[in-house]
This record gives sequence, structure tokens and C-alpha cells, in this order.
Amino acid sequence: MNDLDLAMNRLNQNNLSMVFVRKGKIIFESNTNGLSPFIQSINKHFQDIKESTLADKVVGKAAALLVIYAKINSVFASILSLEAAKILEHNRIPYKYDKMVDRIVNRQGTDLCPFEKKVLATSNPTEAFQCIEEMIRLLETGQ
Repeated sequence: MNDLDLAMNRLNQNNLSMVFVRKGKIIFESNTNGLSPFIQSINKHFQDIKESTLADKVVGKAAALLVIYAKINSVFASILSLEAAKILEHNRIPYKYDKMVDRIVNRQGTDLCPFEKKVLATSNPTEAFQCIEEMIRLLETGQ
């Protein structure tokens, strides 16, 4: 089984939110929703997740820019946004998905996801990482 299939199966069978696989081994996994586990994996396991495969429940523009930043080789998304697909294609990162959507919305379904809003004006992966990391830090400290 290749890394993409292993990551997809692990994500779905264990009801996880994200899984990184490299060379047939699980590198990092989480059942926490949102981008916080992705930022955590970059900060704590960057060298391990570099050149790995990511399976994630939701991949929008923000997550796609993190994929580029973390140098991920391939992606599976249960839900993938059109903008994320464009970013992955532009960067020649193979991807699979279950459902394509126009945009990633907030948990209430009333507006664009706050992280998607945060990266609307950028296509720079480093800038996106810094913006998302700062936003998560502020959310976690209640500021």
C-alpha cells in the first residue's frame, strides 16, 4: 500500500482529522479539528513531515499553503476547496479528494472560515504560516 492509500485509510478508519505518512510509517496524527494540529505538526515535527503524505478532513487555501510551506509530497482531502486545488496544482502536488467545494465555511456555515479569511490576500506560504500560527496563538490565549 502506498503512503497516500495508507493515510486515507487511517484517516477514515480511525475517524481522525489529519494523518501524515512517510515511507509507510505514521508520522503524526490528530483527531482535533481545525488548523491547530497542522501548525503543531509543523512546529514539532517539521523534518519528519517534510516530504510526507497528508490526509486531512478539510483542505482549503489556508491548509494548501501550509502544505507548500511544510514541503508535503501529496494530499488527500475528504473536502477540498477549488482554491486549494489550484494551489496544489500550481505547485505540482498530487492530490485526491472525496468532495470538491467552492469554499470552506465556518463551523456555523454562515461565513467563510476565519483561517480562509486570514489568508485571502496572500499566496505566500511563509506569510500564511505566520498569520495562521499567530491567529491560533491568539485564539488559544483568549485574546
